Amino acid sequence: MNRAVFLDRDGVINKILYEPDGNIMAPANLEQVKILDNVKEGIQRFKELGFKVIVVTNQPGVAFGYLKKEKLQEINNFLKNELGIDEIYSCTHHPKFDGECNCRKPKIGLIEQAKNDFDIDVENSYMVGDNLSDIETGKNANVKKTFRIGIIRDDMIQLQHEKNIYPDFTLPDLSVIADKIKNIEERERFDNLQLCVSSDPIEDYLYQNNVQLKNIELDFICDPWNLPMKDNSLNNIIALDGISDLSKEEFDKTIKKISSLLKIGGKLYLKYPNLKVLSKRLNEIINETSKDEPELFQLLSRWKLFSLQNVHEILKKSGFSKIMEGKENFEEKFLNTQQEQYYIYIKVIK
Repeated sequence: MNRAVFLDRDGVINKILYEPDGNIMAPANLEQVKILDNVKEGIQRFKELGFKVIVVTNQPGVAFGYLKKEKLQEINNFLKNELGIDEIYSCTHHPKFDGECNCRKPKIGLIEQAKNDFDIDVENSYMVGDNLSDIETGKNANVKKTFRIGIIRDDMIQLQHEKNIYPDFTLPDLSVIADKIKNIEERERFDNLQLCVSSDPIEDYLYQNNVQLKNIELDFICDPWNLPMKDNSLNNIIALDGISDLSKEEFDKTIKKISSLLKIGGKLYLKYPNLKVLSKRLNEIINETSKDEPELFQLLSRWKLFSLQNVHEILKKSGFSKIMEGKENFEEKFLNTQQEQYYIYIKVIK
C-alpha cells in the first residue's frame, strides 16, 4: 500500500482570493493562481519521503457559477504539472444548490476515492489544511496526524475549543511540515524493542506507551505477542523484566516469538531466576535467619522444575546460536543491580 500526504488547495498551495465584501473565493482562472512560498520544496520533500501527494479540495465556485468546470480542470492540471502533485480531487457541490453529497469536506468521499485509486494506507497518511474543516476531514478519515498550516492565533484557539476540533500541529508552511513528518517517520522506524512490566523506559527503545503500539500492553502476563511487527525486523530485544513471571510453557512460546522478530545476528538480552541463590535464601528463611521475602517463594515455586539446561535447550531450539551468561555481557543501563544476585543474565544471538 502507499502512504499519502493529503493537502487542501486554496490557502495551502495557492493564495486565497477575497471578494469585495470579504468573502473567500477560489481562483477562477490561471491568471489568478499564485503559488505560496515553499510549496514546491515541501511537496518535493514529501515525495522524497515516499509519500503520494494528493489534493482534496472543496470548489463550490462551480455550484455558485463563477468558476467553470473547464477552468477548474485547467488550474488543477497546471498545479499537478508545475508542482508534481499526483492527483487533485475536487468537490464542486454546495448544499444550497445540490443538497448533501458525500465528497464535500469534512466528509471523506474524496479521500476514499484517492484510497481506491492509489491503494492508500490512510491510517499511515497525513492531512494538511488551513481550515478546521480540513482537520476534521483528517480526523474523520483516521489519518495518522493532522496539520493546520498557519500560525497559532488566539481567535483560532478559541474556535478550536468551540468546535472541539484540534490539529495535531500548527506549522507555517509545507517545508516545515515536511521536516516534522520526516521526524515522526524516523522516530517510528525502530529496530529495538524493550519488553517489560513496570520498569521505566530505556531511551531509544520501544516501550508500551509509544504511539506505534498504542492500546497494546507489552506485558508478558497478558499475551503480548499480537504485535504489529514483521518477522526478521528487529536488531535487539531487551527482556530484563517480566521474564520470571512466565511459566515454562509461556517462556517457550515467548522465546519462539522473539526469535521470529529478530534479524539474523540480532540479540536478545534477558534474565531468569538463579535457582541456587533462591534455594539458599529459601533455606535461610525457613531457618529464620532472614526476613520473610514472599516474592522469592513465588519465583522459586514457579521455576523449581525449570532448570538452566531447560532454558538453554529452548533458546537453541528457537534458533539462537550463541548463548553467553554473566553480567559482563550487558551494558550497565540494562541491569537492575539491586536484584542481580537473584538472577542469571544472558545474552543470546540469533
